[in-house]
Formats: sequence, C-alpha cells, structure tokens
Amino acid sequence: MARSGGPARAGAAQEADRRLIALRALTLAELADEAGAPVDLLEWLVGLGQLRPLDDGRFDPRDAAILSTVGALLDSGIERDDLAWAIEGAGGGFTSSPYTPFQRRICPTKV
Repeated sequence: MARSGGPARAGAAQEADRRLIALRALTLAELADEAGAPVDLLEWLVGLGQLRPLDDGRFDPRDAAILSTVGALLDSGIERDDLAWAIEGAGGGFTSSPYTPFQRRICPTKV
C-alpha cells in the first residue's frame, strides 16, 4: 500500500524541524541557575545519564523538572548513593520527556 500525503508530509517534517531548531536550549550553568540547583548536581546527573545534552551540548529546559524531583528526594533525606543505586542497579530513572534526545530529534512532533 502506498503512503499518502507525500508533499504534505514533507512540509510537516520541515515544520517540525523548524520547531526543533527553535527549541530554547540552555547551557549547563544556565539550566542550573534556572532550576536553582547546584552545578555539581547537574554534572552528577549527566554522569548517571539522567540529564542528556542535546547535540550542541546544551540542555532542554524541560530538564528542570528532573532537577526539581531529584532535589526534593535529596531534601527528604535520600542520599545520592541511594539514588544512584535506584538508577543504575534497579533500572529506575528520571525523564522530562517520554522520548530520549535522539527520539526527539527524529520524532519531534510526537507527544
């Protein structure tokens, strides 16, 4: 069966690319400042693979939700080592988007 919507589909893909380019991205320091989190916490989460830089090395501002969640867990008395275990050893983790950065790049219009 042939796919329908050839030129329209191509136009939609170009529009999605424009929206992706327009994504407001932040440096690590800008994200830390905006989220009110220490830079070392962001660096720790990057090391654990919980914050993933975009292709240009900047970060999606929606990652501030991860920082808020992790900050609340740490403020409640949970230690970083315990969070690291939950992420690395038990398969847990945090995400601000249902898609990885790779998937956001490929399918930016999916919700």
